[in-house]
Amino acid sequence: MDKSKNTEPVRRLTDQEIADLRADMQQAAEWTRKELARRRKDKIPLSESQTSSATCTNAVGAGDTAVTQP
Repeated sequence: MDKSKNTEPVRRLTDQEIADLRADMQQAAEWTRKELARRRKDKIPLSESQTSSATCTNAVGAGDTAVTQP
């Protein structure tokens, strides 16, 4: 299948298009930083019983630690 007939030739972006893309990328990066910070702040820490580990004795790799659930 020859795709060259269905596409336009590649062209260089104008200085304004590059500036606009950079501004969009900076806004997206700022939003991402804020969103990740909000999610970290809102994250509910697990209770101690959910994060305690016990020795695994009934599986391959006995002696490995496993997370226990209440």
